[in-house]
Amino acid sequence: MPSNNRLKLVVRRLPPGLTQEEFETSLGAEWRVGSGKVDWAAYKPGKVSKDPSKPSRPSRAYLNLTKQDYIGSLSETVRAINFIDARTSFKDPVLQGPPSVEYAPFPRTPHSKVRRDNRQGTIDQDPEFIEFLEGLTNPLPKAPTVDQRVGSEEKGKEKVTTTPLIQFLRDKKANKGKDTAPAINNPKATKLAKQSTKEPQPNTNASDKKPTTKTATAQSPDKR
Repeated sequence: MPSNNRLKLVVRRLPPGLTQEEFETSLGAEWRVGSGKVDWAAYKPGKVSKDPSKPSRPSRAYLNLTKQDYIGSLSETVRAINFIDARTSFKDPVLQGPPSVEYAPFPRTPHSKVRRDNRQGTIDQDPEFIEFLEGLTNPLPKAPTVDQRVGSEEKGKEKVTTTPLIQFLRDKKANKGKDTAPAINNPKATKLAKQSTKEPQPNTNASDKKPTTKTATAQSPDKR
C-alpha cells in the first residue's frame, strides 16, 4: 500500500515513564479520539530500568487520522512539545533525540464490531452438557483403586499352583518310588540283595597265570 494512503501513525521516543494521560494533555485536546482528527488511538507505556546494565524501554503512541492533511500538522506539533513526565524519565539516556512521527508498520486498526455467537444461551440444549448433568445426578460406580486391582491380580496368581515342568518332575519322582517299593517290601528280595553284596569276588588262580619264563639268551662263545 502506498505511504500517501496510510493514516495510521506512531509517535516514538517518548519518555519511558510518560503515562497516557500526560501524553494526551501535552499533545492537546484537538488530537484526542472523537475530536474530528483522530478516530482511533492506542498508547503503549514504556519501562524505566533500574538496572544500569539494561536500557529502559521508551513509550510510544498510535494515532489513526481521518485525513492525510493532518499528518504534517501532527508531526510539527509533536516536534514542538517537550514531553515531561512526573517520574522525570525524559532525561533517560535511552532517548536518542526528540520524539518522531512515523507511519505505523501495520496500517490496519482493530475492528470495533463485536461478533455475536449464535450458540450463546443454548447450552441447556447441548447433548454433552445434558449428559454431564445426568452424570452428576446419577453418579457412575467408582473405579477400583490401585490397591484393589493389585489385590485381585495377586489372587489370580495364587490360583496357579503348578506348571507343566513342575508336574513332570513330580510324576517322574513318583514313578521312581513305585519301582523301588516292591524290593523293600519283599524280605526274600532284600535277603538275596544282601547276599549278592557280601559274596567275594572270585580270585584268579595261580595256575591260570602264565609262568613267566626267562628266556635264556644264547651267549656267543667268547672270542679268543
